[in-house]
Amino acid sequence: MTALAITLTPEGIAAAVNAANTGPAPLILNQIALLSGPTTEIKRITTLGGEAIADNIIHVTITDETADTYTLTGLRLITDGGIIFATYHQASPILEKGAEQLVLLSADILLTSVPPGSVTIGGTGFQYPPATTTRQGVIEIATDAEVQARTATT
Repeated sequence: MTALAITLTPEGIAAAVNAANTGPAPLILNQIALLSGPTTEIKRITTLGGEAIADNIIHVTITDETADTYTLTGLRLITDGGIIFATYHQASPILEKGAEQLVLLSADILLTSVPPGSVTIGGTGFQYPPATTTRQGVIEIATDAEVQARTATT
């Protein structure tokens, strides 16, 4: 799977740096704007959860249980102060939601342009982070063939 090229905005970087240095750290992301084009916002989701899973990686999960229908091609991560922290868009659909469907979308986001620990996730508190040796989470179970061949290394 190819990593998503999520772009931190200059305003988002400045807010995170300020939060880490002079403000009430950390910066809190509490909304995800769903996009149907580079700048066309479908709706904002506040049903999100997540946490820092490393100094410079945050895990975020969103859900949409509404009867809305849409084609999702991008996202914006928005702070509790209304700042667009980061954005992502692609030409092809990420997903298509029908009226009877539930959206559950998770991503791990590498933050290379902001101080470690300067960004956190607000929201409803549910999450599906990857498992580690010290924390429960989502894992991939190796098949018998992968175990025998010793090819499953993660």
